[in-house]
Formats: sequence, C-alpha cells, structure tokens
Amino acid sequence: MHRSLLQRHPRLVPAGVILLVCAAAFGNTLWCGFVSDDYEQVVKNPWLRDFGHLREIFTTNAWAMEGKLLNFYRPLMHVFYLLTFQVFGLAPWGFHLVNLLFHAGVSVLVFLVTARLLDVHRPGRAHTLPALAAAVLFAVHPIHTESVAWIGDITDLSYSLFYLTAFYLYVSYTGRDRQGAGLLAASALSFFAAALCKETALTLPLIILAYDVMSPRGLNPITRRTLYTYIPFAAAVAIYFALRFNALGGVTPVRYYEGLGAYGYMLNVIELFGWYVTKLLLPVNLNAYYVFHPVHSITEPVVLVSIAILSALVAFAVMHRRDRPMLLGLAFFVLPLLPAFYIYGIGVSVFAERYLYLPVFGAVLILAAALDRLIDRPAQFRAALALLCAVAAVYTVMSVDRNRVWVDNKTLWTDAVAKAPDAAIPHYNLGLIYTEEGRHDKAVEHLKAAVAARPDYVEAHTNLAAAYAMSGMLDDAIREGRAALALDPTHYKAWYNLGMDLTDKGEHAEAANAFMKAAEFGPDDPEFRKLLERARGR
Repeated sequence: MHRSLLQRHPRLVPAGVILLVCAAAFGNTLWCGFVSDDYEQVVKNPWLRDFGHLREIFTTNAWAMEGKLLNFYRPLMHVFYLLTFQVFGLAPWGFHLVNLLFHAGVSVLVFLVTARLLDVHRPGRAHTLPALAAAVLFAVHPIHTESVAWIGDITDLSYSLFYLTAFYLYVSYTGRDRQGAGLLAASALSFFAAALCKETALTLPLIILAYDVMSPRGLNPITRRTLYTYIPFAAAVAIYFALRFNALGGVTPVRYYEGLGAYGYMLNVIELFGWYVTKLLLPVNLNAYYVFHPVHSITEPVVLVSIAILSALVAFAVMHRRDRPMLLGLAFFVLPLLPAFYIYGIGVSVFAERYLYLPVFGAVLILAAALDRLIDRPAQFRAALALLCAVAAVYTVMSVDRNRVWVDNKTLWTDAVAKAPDAAIPHYNLGLIYTEEGRHDKAVEHLKAAVAARPDYVEAHTNLAAAYAMSGMLDDAIREGRAALALDPTHYKAWYNLGMDLTDKGEHAEAANAFMKAAEFGPDDPEFRKLLERARGR
C-alpha cells in the first residue's frame, strides 16, 4: 500500500525530508519572542484587531499605522498578521509558526522548481537527488535566520512562496506548448500576490523572459504568441502600480543618500554585490544590522574585490551559456537582488541578510545543475552528494545556534553592538532596553554611542536626554533635549521632556514655553493633553 502510494506520488518522500530539515534547522525559532519592528508591526498594530481595517491596509503604506511615510507598499503583510492574530492572538510562537510554515513551503517549491527545470533541460533522467540536495541546502542555509526567526520578515518568505509558485505554473504552462489558460491565469495571480507582499516580486517577468529566451540551442526568438502570454503579467504590474501610487503618492516618495552621484552610486552597487556573494558563500559573523559606509574610489580594496567577483560571474555565464539551469540560477541570484541595490529608496538597511532569501535559490539551482551532470559518473556523484550532506549538517548547526540570538531584543541588539560597534541603531535599541530595566548608566552609555555614531539622530538625542534626567543629570538632559530640538523643532516629546527637566531645575518660565510648544506640535490625544496639564500644574 505504501509502495503504491509513493509510486503515485513520488514527491512525497522528498517533501517529507525537506519538512524535517526545516524543522531541525529552524524549529527552535518557536521559542523566540517579538523583537525589533515586531512591536510596531504586530504588538501595537491596530490593524490586526479586526477586518474593518482592510481598506486602510490596501490604501496606505506599510507603516501608515504608525503615522510614517515610507517607500513600502505591502498590504498582504498586514493581512497575514491579521489572520495570524485571529488564530493565535499575540502569542509569539503562533507568528513564528507561520514564518516556519512559509519557509517550509518555499523550500518544497525549491525542490519542485529545480526538478522541473532539470527535467526540461535533460528529459528522461532522474533528477530527484540533485533537486532534493538543492532544497535541503536552501532549507538550512544560515543566511535565512533573519527571515525565519524574525516575525517582521514575513514579507520575504511570502513573496518568495508566491514568486516560485508563479514561476512553476508558468513553466508548466509552457511545457504544454502554451496551452491551458488556467495555468497562465493562476501564474499571473500568484505573481500579483507576490507583488502585494514585497516590491521585489516585480522582477519575476524578467525571470520569465530569461526562461523563454534560454535554451540548449542558444537564444530563442520572442514570437507574437510568446508576447501574448505576457499580457496577464503586464496587467498585474499595471494594477499593482495603480494601487501603489494611490497609497504612496509615488513610486518612492522618500529618498536617501542623495549625495552619492552617478559614479558613486555605481561603485557602491558593485561593492554591495560583492558583500552579498561573500555572505552567501561564507554565512559567518551574521548580524541584524550592517553599517553602510559609502565608497568613493574604484581603487578601494573592497571595490576591487567586488569587481573581481562580478567578473568571475560574468565569465561563468559565458562558459555555461548553453546550460539553461545554470543561467537561470544566475538570473535567480542576480535579478531578485536588483531592488536591494536601489540605495536611494531602500532606507537605512542598505545591506541586510534578508535580501538574500530568494537569491539563495539561484545558488542552489546552480549546484543542482552541476550535481546533475555527475549522475552518469556514480563515484563522483556519491562524493559530491556526501560533501553537500556534510555542508547541510554544518549549516543546520549554524542556523540553530544563530536562531538563539533572535530570542529577544536584548540578545539581538547586544550581539549587533558587539559586531557593529559603530552602528547607531543597535546602540539606540540597546539603550532603550536598559532604560526599561532601570539601568540608566548603561542606557546613557549606549545612547551616547548612538549619538556619536549619528549626530543627526533626533530620537537618540531625545532618549539620551530622558536617560540623563532619570539619572539626575539635569544639565546634561537639558543640553541633549535642546540638541534634539535643534534638529527637529517640531518634536513634541523633546519639548515635553525639556519642560519637565526645566521644571525640576526651577526654570519655570522656560518650562512653560516648552510645554506650550509640546501642546502646539503634539497629537490631539486626550491622554497626552491630560499628561501635559498635569506637567504644567507641577
């Protein structure tokens, strides 16, 4: 009975293996809590409480619930949070379980897509073991710890799931000689869902185009019939941008690092590409936050190394120009990374491990294609397979160990500060944690480091002022409060804190002016107004 079941469903055993290795590498994330942006996106998010917020979810930016304008339109992120909240409430393990299930689903799709591509390229052969090896390596890769262990990165997990589903359906559609409108429609709908998860999904049409033009015989011409199949994807892109413009008022309304210039921009893109390849091949010293130091000259060592890496990949593409899986592996690595190179619009996290989540599929697809070539040489095939199994075992141990860093905010930001001591945000977050613990000396230490790393960091100045005040250092608190207001004269919390500090110092006239400014710029919130009135009456 079991044998006949496996004969009818030959993908069941590989899928089961993939689910087991996912659980082995990332099962301990179920014991992690909320960290970093999870508090704003989940714990404090009013949109999760009921379905009445769906209109806001689809018509505003991803951080509108916090009153912020950012370049991210990701409505399905909030939908997944909403659905998870309805089932699990605010139990962290429920949200981590959803992330783990998404990752397992993506890993199974890695197996299915890889097996399908190998079969299309070399039909009539068994490709299960190369495809399974690729999926297992993908499933346990330590670079995925950020995406799986951090609830906030459901965006990369979900878009990758829909992205690979859309591609798999498209390959199935073309395998039927472009017959079956249902497969094409399902592929386009899955692509649209991927775009609503994360903007990176808009690279899928380029992958599909690459698939259509590549073949063992060289480049295929794009015919009128081929172009017709792109219409549903073009329609999905048009609808997506209409929704995005409506929600954001533009493609990327907020811009960063404007002073790079065209030459500097290209140098930094090359440098970032080298970083990503290096982290993919050597996933060590992983960090929740990387400091971006722009490069300015082609002679800088990091740029020269990155140029060498880029040149090696170009040479690899030329050498394997007739091997569709190899070339598609390169495409799947490079193309989903393209949005991560848009430095002007990506925000403060210019480099992040989570941007490598889907591109890792490109790397393991290349490995699977190389392994597939060895099937006719049993000794070499077994040796290569054994080596990949050893790598997978090491990766599993590394992932389990790295997941422990994401257990709570204190372990996460302590680790980040140790690895990036010149980064403002890790010091700032750790300073807030020590403030909550009442350890004001440690809070002052880390908030001072945050201000030193980024002198224009208004929130760091504001919270450093508060930490000074709680330590009884009123003169320092007043100085930092004024420093914050010099950067942002409309910061009502800084005005309020300054008023409190001046009151404690006995400077009541100045304190009254500070409270007046706090009232002018503060929210029209009854609780804040009551707080302000009590402060004025002290």
